[in-house]
Amino acid sequence: MTSMLSQARSRRATRTAIAVGAVTLGLVALSACQKPTPVATLTAGSDSAHTEAACYKGGERLGKKDFASCVEKFRADEVREIKVSEGDNIGFGVEPAISENGWQVFVNGQPALGTFKSTYRTFEADYIFSIAARAAQSQALPKSANVSIVEAKESTTSDDEYYGVWHFKVEKK
Repeated sequence: MTSMLSQARSRRATRTAIAVGAVTLGLVALSACQKPTPVATLTAGSDSAHTEAACYKGGERLGKKDFASCVEKFRADEVREIKVSEGDNIGFGVEPAISENGWQVFVNGQPALGTFKSTYRTFEADYIFSIAARAAQSQALPKSANVSIVEAKESTTSDDEYYGVWHFKVEKK
């Protein structure tokens, strides 16, 4: 009888140890998950492209070095693309978490427009391409432009005030 009682206790202890181990492993796995970044969106006509940030530190400043490398890294396989026709408007949309600090539009790695606090702005596609042409010191409008939405403090002139970067490629149809 004692041996049966001891076997039952041993099985219960084993099951308890397994359950505690599973819960601990689950908590460790959950703590390793990254929280998704805020999303930015570009729209043109009935088309839209959404993306999470290429660089984001959960609302903390990126710092000069991280920001510079993030703006420069524009991997084609990871960049959302939107095609526009002549005369189209491009809508830039950001989540409220981005607009709280403010956001800027960079074209081909260069700041192009002021800082916005709204969640949505519209610009003519040709205007974006003319900015890209000026950045390339060209008279001809390019067929595509690398466009980034950059979360930044309002009216910042310092690389230290940037918080996130979202990349898109705008291409003429």
